[in-house]
Amino acid sequence: MTSKSKLLSAFTLMFMASGGSWAQKTAESPRPLNLAVVAPVVDCATLASADISAAVGSPTHISSAMPVPEGRPAPYCDVKGYVDPQVKFEVRLPLTTWTQRLVQTGCGGLCGMLGIRLGNDQGCLPAQKGELALTSTDMGHSGGYEEWCSASGTTMSCKPSP
Repeated sequence: MTSKSKLLSAFTLMFMASGGSWAQKTAESPRPLNLAVVAPVVDCATLASADISAAVGSPTHISSAMPVPEGRPAPYCDVKGYVDPQVKFEVRLPLTTWTQRLVQTGCGGLCGMLGIRLGNDQGCLPAQKGELALTSTDMGHSGGYEEWCSASGTTMSCKPSP
């Protein structure tokens, strides 16, 4: 299990109860599983002082954990921090609607920024109802593709392919 997977698992286990009921999916049903809503087991603000380094396997620092009561599409706990030496992360944990689902989002490749976006969620009821825990990392660097290329000292071409 990678450090990123351990980080996400640690947040999910720490914040949410683990005893949800798992529905069986049948071949006739193209709809998502009907998973129960699971309530948080700790208050959002307490995550700011939590030490999850052992669960992640690397020193992990939580910079902030703040409830976003007017979050869209539902209220969530916005957790930000970094894993040593410099991998920034953001996790949005639903406060009232989590149905045991987690989605890792990003902007691909060498993006270099946090980017929680669900651009293709049309028709996805769990996403539209705010039932997903959402995460993103900056892949360990800041800035875009061009900044990485100039800072890396690489001899390969950093121009995007046509």
